[in-house]
Parts: sequence; structure tokens; C-alpha cells
Amino acid sequence: MTTETPNPAFEPEPSVLPPSPPSAATDFKPAHVDALTSPRFLFGLYVLIKHAGWAALKEAGVLPKPIDTFMSNAEVSISYFFTMSGFVLAYVYMAKFAQKGSLGRYARARFSRVYPVFLLSLVLMIPFVPWVSLAHDLPQFFLLQSWVPGVWADGSVVSNWNMQSWTLSVELFCYITFPWTIRWLEMRSTRAIVGSTVAICVLMVALRLPGYDEPVHALSVWQTYLPFPLIRWPEFIYGILLAIIYRRGAAPKSPLTLHLLLIVVVVLLLTVHSLWLYGPLAVMSGIIVLLLTTSSTSSPLNGILTHPIAVMLGRASYSLYILQLPIYLILHAAFPTGWFAKLAYVPLMIGLSIVVFFVYEEPMHRWLRGAKPKKMAAPLS
Repeated sequence: MTTETPNPAFEPEPSVLPPSPPSAATDFKPAHVDALTSPRFLFGLYVLIKHAGWAALKEAGVLPKPIDTFMSNAEVSISYFFTMSGFVLAYVYMAKFAQKGSLGRYARARFSRVYPVFLLSLVLMIPFVPWVSLAHDLPQFFLLQSWVPGVWADGSVVSNWNMQSWTLSVELFCYITFPWTIRWLEMRSTRAIVGSTVAICVLMVALRLPGYDEPVHALSVWQTYLPFPLIRWPEFIYGILLAIIYRRGAAPKSPLTLHLLLIVVVVLLLTVHSLWLYGPLAVMSGIIVLLLTTSSTSSPLNGILTHPIAVMLGRASYSLYILQLPIYLILHAAFPTGWFAKLAYVPLMIGLSIVVFFVYEEPMHRWLRGAKPKKMAAPLS
């Protein structure tokens, strides 16, 4: 999904940090890692293209098998968003919640980054969805629509007008628990952090947690009785653990491993479609996040990932992701026949997401935080 991180302007930090004891507060200011920002656009575009007409092309049988398989796996992008969200939040906020007023500033930053565009998406959906009742429709305005256990999450209990917003509902739970989670984890030893990281990976793979986005995909019936954010929470925790490993200088640096892992991921996406694949891919996505942080500057990818246009598209990817359904409905209502709406949808969404970011999202973010106008900093997740 989607999701942003607080984005005050930070000074650059060294690519490899000196080890620190688990209870020590670091005294440097984290930098924006553009190599993590730009992939957001690629993953957002991946989901957008699937929703733009993959089902019709699949039914028509015009897609080559590898492309069909690749598009079938688009939901794996969500694991990258959840894991990177946990990574960047921990990267920014580690050792900071002991400061007075930090919790309030964190909450205001999260709200101002996420809610304005989400509210815009709901407003745009109003002409296309019926209002059932206050109890049925209001929870989504507070991002509580995914907190209903899967066994009842069929739309009969609470509505979810914008289908992509279930990821924001999960992120809300992650945001609420994050300050206490990071403070508890940063007091653990490095050995305990590494052990917990391995345990989280085993849990995700063995229980196929990243492959669960609706009750029909649950591995066991008992999973459907859990609030949905608990099912996807391990992906977020995984990112936090990786960030702690990085901040303590224990992260590996290997451009070769980064390149090989990217190749393996692409090959798997093109050749295998199975819910069992989602767990291993979630594990690999976390390793990629870590290696992008430590190794991108030594990689040929660095010039691409840190190019101003790529970073700008990454900044605008939240609107690209969360506005895709209302814009799709508006476009097809305006052009109910012909191919124009189908052909124009993806390029229109890319252009519109850039406009929304500069004209609405970033100004609202700064206004709600009470920040004075200054050079814009990049949101990371």
C-alpha cells in the first residue's frame, strides 16, 4: 500500500553506521534514501496496470503466459510497502520517542501525510456508492474497515468504498503500535534482533501470511477470526527489525547480492503463481530494502533509482495507488463507450498523481503539521 513516513529535512548519514549498544541513542539525523523512494512508483504502477484491465486481457487469452503470471502476482507489491514502511519509520524514529512531545509530532506527521489524499478518494467515490447507514459506512472514514475479522469482512458489517484503502487501515494499526514496538525492540540485544528477524521470516512463510488478503486465501480457518491487521503486522515488524540491524551497523553491503536477488524475484514473478510464493517474496523484499539502503550507492542501479524524475514519481506514488479506483470510475462514466478511457487511464493516473502531490498532498501535509514553506523533502514509504 501505501503508505508515507514523516519527512522533515534530515542531514545525510554515513552509509555504514558504527555499532551501538541496544539502549544507546544515536545522535545523527537520518537522511532520505532516494533509492527506497523511487521503487514505490514501480510497485504502485504494477498494481495499477493489473487493475486497469488485466482480467479482460486474461479472459481474452491474448497475454503470453509469463506476462499473465507476472500480472497475477501484483499483490506481492503490498509486502514491499508494509516492510518498507516499518523500515523507514524505524530508520527515522529510532531513539526519538524518549524526547518530550515526540509522540504528538509523530501522530500529527502520520495523519497529515496519509489522511488528506485518503479523504479525497472517499469524496470522489460518493457518486458511485450507496450510503447504507452511519454504523456501516462511517468506520472507513476512521480507517477501521479492515479491523473486522476476515470471517465477517464481506461488506455486510462495514463498507470499504475504495478497495485499495484496506492497506491504509492495516497501516493505521501499524502506526498506532509503532512507538511502543520500536521502544521495546531497540532495547533488545543485536543477537535477539537477528533471532527475531529470522523468526518473523519463518512465521510469514510457514503460515503464508503475506498471501492472505481475503478470507478465501486463509491457510487455516482460525486466521479468519483474527483482526486483519494482525495478519499483516509481521511484515511491518520485519521492516522495523531490519532497520534496527542497519542502524547498528550490522547490515551486509553487497551490490552483487542485490542484483542477483532482483533477478530471482523477477524470474519468480514471471514463472510461478502461488500463494505459497508470497511469503518467500516478502522475505526477499525486506532483504532488498536493506540492500538498497546499504549497497545502492555502489550499484549501477543508483543512477536510475536516485534520478530526480524517478524520485519525484516515487513521491507521487501514494496518489497513484489510492486514487486509482475513483479516477477509473470517473473516467469510464465520462467516456462510457470506446477505447479512450481504457487507453488514457494509466497515463492519466501518472500525470494526475504528480499534480495531486504538488498541488494538494504536500501542501496539506505541511499545513496540517504547521510547517513553514521550505525545500520539499521526499516521503519514503
